[in-house]
Order: sequence, then C-alpha cells, then structure tokens
Amino acid sequence: MRPIKLSFFISLILLLFTACSTSVESENVSSKSEEITKVSVRAMPVKKRDMTIFKTYFGQVNFKQRTTVMAEMPGTVQSVKWKLGQKVNKDQVLISYPRPEDNLDIENKGYDQAKIAYDELKKNYERQLILLEKGAVSKVSVEQLKSQMEVQEKVMDQLQLGIKKSYTLKAPYSGIITDVHVQAGQQLAPGTPLFSIANQNQLEVEFFVLAEDANALHIGKQIQIIDEQDSTTASISAIAPQIDPIRRALRVVAVLDNIDGQIYTGSTVQISLMREEVENAIVLPEEAILNLGQEHFVYVAKGNNAVARKVELGQRNGLDVIINRGIEEGDMLITAGMGKLKNNTPISIIR
Repeated sequence: MRPIKLSFFISLILLLFTACSTSVESENVSSKSEEITKVSVRAMPVKKRDMTIFKTYFGQVNFKQRTTVMAEMPGTVQSVKWKLGQKVNKDQVLISYPRPEDNLDIENKGYDQAKIAYDELKKNYERQLILLEKGAVSKVSVEQLKSQMEVQEKVMDQLQLGIKKSYTLKAPYSGIITDVHVQAGQQLAPGTPLFSIANQNQLEVEFFVLAEDANALHIGKQIQIIDEQDSTTASISAIAPQIDPIRRALRVVAVLDNIDGQIYTGSTVQISLMREEVENAIVLPEEAILNLGQEHFVYVAKGNNAVARKVELGQRNGLDVIINRGIEEGDMLITAGMGKLKNNTPISIIR
C-alpha cells in the first residue's frame, strides 16, 4: 500500500504545482491584455485666461485722394508726355498747350485799351500838378486823379499776367497718374478731363459692419488689414450714422498708410475687428472639441480612464473657443488621441 500512497501524493503535488503555474500565467496574460487595450493620449490641465474676441469682415481698397485735372481754357493738345502709372510731384507741369489766336487777340486788345486809358489819366495828372503849383486847382482833385491812375495801373498788370501764349496745368499734389484722358491733336474745351492723379501712399478701406458689432466701433480705432500674406493696421476715419438699407449694415471707412505700395486699390482685403475682451474664461483649443449632431463634448482624464463631458460653447476666436458650461478649471483635458476613445476607455497619458 505504501508505494501506492507515495505515488498518489506525488501526483497531487504535481497537480497543485500545475494549477498554480496556470493561475500565474493567466494573471500575466490578463495584465498584458489590460496594457494593450489602454489608449495613449495627451492631456493638459484646464486653466482660465483672458481672450480677445475678433470679428472678420471683408472690405474694398480705394484711393483716399484722387483728382481729375481738367482744362480751364480752350486749346489744342500738341503732345502728351505722361503715361499711366508714372509718378509726379506736387506743382510739376502735367500739360501745357497753346492758346487760340482769337483769345490772344481779344486779350491783347483789352490790354491796349486799358493802356490808352492809363496814358490819358497820366497826362491829366501831370497837367493837374502844374496847375496845382499855380493855385488853379485844389489838392483834393489832384489826389483823386492820382488814385484813379493807380487803380488803372493795377488793371493793366492783371491783364498783362493773363496774356500767355500757352495754358499750363500742374499736379495738385504728389502722386501717380491713374488715367490719361487726352491725346495729341485733341481739341479742348473748358472742363475737358486731362489727367487723373491719385495719392498712392494713403488708401481707404470701405467695409460694412453688422449692427451687433456697432458698439465696438469708434473714430480712431485700430483694425488689422490682411492682404494675402501681408498685414498692416488701419485707423477708422468715418462711421455712417445709419444702417445701409440694402446691406443692413453700417458703412465704415478706415485709412491706412501704403508707403511701400504693396496694397493695390480695387483689391479685397480681410479686416480683423476687435469686438470685446473676455476676462477669466475657460478657453479650449477648437481641436479638442468633438461634435455629435448639435451637441459638443470633450474627453477629460479621470484616473486611468477617459470620461466624456458634454460642453456648451461660447464665443470663438480663430482656433480657440470659450466654454460656458461642462468643464472646470483644473480638469485634465485630453487634447490628442480622442478618435479612439469612448466613455470610460482606459488611457495612458503621454507626457
């Protein structure tokens, strides 16, 4: 019987050893399985901060100062030396053209008649001086004649200044030629457009703002102008007193310097208008927010799990959004890896 009992005990010990070994292996497999099912995520603590709210509009760029120089007198254009796009300086001659002979003859005759009248007054004045010395006339009458002679002399000077062989028109300010309206040989009448000139160094941007943003407007307010890759600032110079009935918005004009000439008139630019400053708010990156129909939610880390939180969105500003409800300061917001998560999914936070 002893050999049988010994064999029985040996078999029992082997069975127990095998069971323990299987249990340990099972626990190891279970532990490895849990590690494999954990999703790697990135997370950051939620903090309150201030955020500036901007509103985006689009506007049209125009010249702030643009003038069309017109003919003041009739004549004939002999040549045009200025071309489209050329720069001119203030008081630089834009065009000069000869005057019609008929006009010159009339003005010359007018001057000649004034000269005859002046010469007659001068002779009478000289005679009156001689008579005054003899006591034949009063001093008052001589002084009156002298005054008449001085007035006539000024009339002659004005007439002489007006007698020119050609008309000359100058640039009213420094700028660039934007239009040439005449050509050589063209007959001119008073009021005929000759050239258009504009100040390219200072431009205007016209845009329309919704009534809800009217409180953010005031004269002198700085706005950001974005033209393709470049940006510059402009200052609001005019605000319409009433809403445009067609656009249902307020017309606003801003002035910007264009010294380097990088912004062209007629182009459409993006305008960034600062609407308000929100202080001490929960601000999250837009990329951390998930959408499901009309609802929005985020994932926060709770222990070793990801927990879904429904949130209420507030105002947006580019890539950031204010959260009105659903998450608190100090929560660990999951910012990467959300696509693999469900509520209570085990996670591993990557530092």
